[in-house]
Amino acid sequence: MAIKPEISEYINSHSEMIISEAKEILGTITNKEIELEFQGAEEFNFDDLSGIYAESVVGIDMNLESDPEGKIHFFIDKPTAARVGSLMMMMEEEEVEFSEDHIDAMKETTNQIIGAISTKMKSAEENAPSPGVMNAQEVTLSAEMFEQPDLITAKFSLKIADSDPTTIVCVFTASSVESLMNGEAATEAAEGEAPTEAAEGEEGAEAEEGGMGDLDISGMLDEVEGDDEEIKAPEPESSAAEAQKPVSEIETKFDFLMDLTFPVSIELGRTKMLIKDILELGHGSVIEFEKLAGEPVDLLVDDKKIAEGEVVVVDEHFGIRVTSLIRTSEILKELGSKS
Repeated sequence: MAIKPEISEYINSHSEMIISEAKEILGTITNKEIELEFQGAEEFNFDDLSGIYAESVVGIDMNLESDPEGKIHFFIDKPTAARVGSLMMMMEEEEVEFSEDHIDAMKETTNQIIGAISTKMKSAEENAPSPGVMNAQEVTLSAEMFEQPDLITAKFSLKIADSDPTTIVCVFTASSVESLMNGEAATEAAEGEAPTEAAEGEEGAEAEEGGMGDLDISGMLDEVEGDDEEIKAPEPESSAAEAQKPVSEIETKFDFLMDLTFPVSIELGRTKMLIKDILELGHGSVIEFEKLAGEPVDLLVDDKKIAEGEVVVVDEHFGIRVTSLIRTSEILKELGSKS
């Protein structure tokens, strides 16, 4: 069944905005030049998808609150996920061996992109997407994962700096787009369903295998690996074996830092004043900083500068959008010089 003309028009009309927000986020977290191009949307074809990815991929799935039964899935190859994740964690570029950390990094990256798109659509007074729970896993693609009808595929070409371009694929239901097109009407209809029916739908989603709207990526992964029993009820021996696995130096460093707490602050600027000038301050007094208007503000962790960013307003709250990160080597050099 071909894509409805109104759905195709809606996707194409929003592609430029989606690319703009995604490029800004990716460019910020990687500190690299990003080229992102929308290659069009078409009816889903599994052979086409499997032809793009020759091996297991990183799969990120989510659903919209306005369409709980229609999931949206993003697929990206592991080498690209490893590079984006490594750059996000400020690791050296040659250290791009794929790991669970890169899956988490891609999940956070996708979350930031969806958040930026939602904020942009809200500012345009459109029905902005409100994502539900987001999951990320390494998956092996199979036709049984995509049995739900009326699926649509959107493709994007991604190029990071001087690397070869790669393809990011988004698979979603037509109902997900229609819920955005219909605005509040679709949301009200979803909220008007009987609680018992909603509960039955959720139970069916957990029990049924296959069907894109009912896909649980983690469940599919367990079936492929044939290790479901061991995951549900691990034996003491397996736990001991897990503890004996070699831990990389990077994992050790990150594990050590995870439980530490540091104050995070944003510095607008600094200036020096005489005590007599401070005592003369009153309501309406203006203090001039050394920084010029429009210059990026500093992000400090435990009084150490780790990034720069621009001030933004999100839902009537001030925030900071990170525009550049201090490289790990520079931070260590600064700490070493002070110790």
